[in-house]
Amino acid sequence: NYQAWNDRAHALYQLEEWSGAVECWSRAIDIMPGNHLFWYNQGCSLEQLAKWNEAIASYEKALEIKPDFQPGRSRYINLVADNSRPN
Repeated sequence: NYQAWNDRAHALYQLEEWSGAVECWSRAIDIMPGNHLFWYNQGCSLEQLAKWNEAIASYEKALEIKPDFQPGRSRYINLVADNSRPN
């Protein structure tokens, strides 16, 4: 059930269990790959883990699904434009 994985991921994110949240959103994405919020939330968790390239890829997928999704666009632009972080 994609909603159960999503709910679990949100709980883990709130507990700052970033890796667990990523795994749960990955499971939700496996079930429902067309949900832009799952990709976006996975990207947010990946950012917390400093997995920049993976986060960028998640945001790109969210924007591919929903191009006018402003929160995803903002986080994507900030990550791509941030020259202070290591590559």
